[in-house]
Amino acid sequence: MNTKLEIIGNRLDTYVETKRLAFPRFYFLSKEDLIQILSNSDDKAIISLHLKSLFDGIVSVDFKDDAVFSMRSKEAEIVELTKPVKTGRIDVEKWLFNLTEIMKETVSKALKTGQKAYTDDGRKDWVLQHPG
Repeated sequence: MNTKLEIIGNRLDTYVETKRLAFPRFYFLSKEDLIQILSNSDDKAIISLHLKSLFDGIVSVDFKDDAVFSMRSKEAEIVELTKPVKTGRIDVEKWLFNLTEIMKETVSKALKTGQKAYTDDGRKDWVLQHPG
């Protein structure tokens, strides 16, 4: 039994490592946390618990149906993504990778918009501007 248990443990380690190679941010999680995510890949609430470990500054994301449409910071800032990230029927590491790419795209677009507003409006107006 100990031999079989050791074989299972080795195979589990190999499986976890392949998932970490597919989505390197999984290296920020303990093996136990990663197994929890992988074994509950359809449960967005469990995945959300680990987002703050995967993404610096992100506490949660907002789901609608089978897609992520915005991200939230610990300061309660909400940033709408440039396009929703589909989560249904997709491996968790794949949609998290897609989320990472869309996050980068969203922040890049926001920076460009902010820089343009700053040069067009002037510093005083830009600083006092309120979103939305």
